[in-house]
Amino acid sequence: FRLPHDISIDESQRKIFVADRENGRVQIFNEQGDALEEIVEPSLFRNVYSAHFCPGKRVLICYVLIYAQYF
Repeated sequence: FRLPHDISIDESQRKIFVADRENGRVQIFNEQGDALEEIVEPSLFRNVYSAHFCPGKRVLICYVLIYAQYF
């Protein structure tokens, strides 16, 4: 991880979602902590600030930084 920012849990599938801000990804783990997969798309976003699993809709909502310009 490079600055994990948020954690969300899908209790029915027993998955843990971690927003890894500076690596621009969401890592997905099982309840034992084994990495299952990751969500990353550098052409669309650079940083992931939050990941929230919505059990009613079965969807993962991510808050990302799409573009930043520094002066």
